[in-house]
Formats: sequence, structure tokens, C-alpha cells
Amino acid sequence: MAASAKKSWIDSLPYEAQRDILAASETQKFAEGEIVYTRGTKLFGAYTVLEGRLEALRSAYSNDRFVLRMVYPGESLGLVGLFGGDGAVNTIVAREEVTLNYISKSALLEIGAVHPVVFEKIIEAIGEFVSRALSWIDFSVSATAAEKVLWNLAHLSQFARPDPDGVIIISMSQQEFGRMLGLSRQVVNAELNKLVEQGVVGMAYGEIRVNTTKLHELSERRDK
Repeated sequence: MAASAKKSWIDSLPYEAQRDILAASETQKFAEGEIVYTRGTKLFGAYTVLEGRLEALRSAYSNDRFVLRMVYPGESLGLVGLFGGDGAVNTIVAREEVTLNYISKSALLEIGAVHPVVFEKIIEAIGEFVSRALSWIDFSVSATAAEKVLWNLAHLSQFARPDPDGVIIISMSQQEFGRMLGLSRQVVNAELNKLVEQGVVGMAYGEIRVNTTKLHELSERRDK
């Protein structure tokens, strides 16, 4: 799935602040399946995704591979745990080879003392993360399987550019898709097949093709 042009919180900073942050940062690479950090780990820095996709898991222990969300280029990792005091809130695992920008907490504090806008943007990024998490919790309590599937398709579609026909490709199996929603493969398969009949999605091995125009139209009809 093609990465979107989503900007990171660093991109929204004035030039001088960006320059200082990038100068104090380092690039880190993680192979597919490699853990960046685990839930509850004390963090000493924050990450910004440059290339590749990651999974935010509820836990990395035993057989618990419940995927809370996918993480894409431009998104930040670790800011909540870094300044929240309780450590990392999720386990982060590379879904493919990824490249991350890493900056230490001490460097952020030093740069923030010179450029206070850094703290403003960090607070905005944390607020966005918390708001998204609360919205999902509220939605998931009462949403049906069909509503969860539609929501996730719309969410994942934000991170890809459609072709001239308005179609995007989500490189993900039905089982992986279901793990993000806490649904079984059988339930996801049944709901996706209903959307296939309506021309909203097309299925192929390891991918889901989404007609974003028809997805938007279906979502609007359901909201009425």
C-alpha cells in the first residue's frame, strides 16, 4: 500500500526548530518482525516513521498478537509513554523493514527550551493520539462487525493514494485485518464478501482492493 503524504509533528515546526531536531536525531532501521519496544518499557526517546509500516500490539507476550492499529510514515511513536511517566502504551513491531527517526528525551527538552513551540506541537500530537484512542474505544463498544469493517477500511484508506479509478490496495490478509478489529477471520470474510457484492472491495491473495468512491457513498448512506 502506498504511503500517504501525511506530515509528522516535526514537519509542522518552524525551520530553525526542525533543523535542531534533525541535527540531534539519528536514523534507526528495524527488520520485519523486529520489536521496536514493548508495552510498559521505559522510554528514553521518541520516534517518527520515515519508511515502512509497523503494528501497535496490545502485548508482545504469549500468543497475544491483537493489533490495535497500523502505524504509517509520518506518524510518531513513544511521545505518550515518553512524557506520560508509565512507559510505552503499546508494543511496536515492524510489519516490514522500516526506517525511523529517533531523538532522545534529553535532546527534546534542550531544544524545547530554545524553541517552546516544540512543546506545543508535542502536546498537539499527544492530544491527537489520545482523542483517536478514546474515539475508537467508544465506537468499538457498540459497533457491529459490519460497522467495524467499514471504519477500518476508511481508516486504512487514508494512508494510500487512489489510482485514477479511485481504487487503493491494502496489503493485508483477512486474518491480519480481523486482528485489528478483534474479529475472527470467518466474520471478516463474511462482511468483506458482502462488500464485494456491492462493488466496494475486491479480494486477492494478501490484499484488499478498495473502491474509495463506493466506500464513501456506502458510509454516507449508513450515516443517514
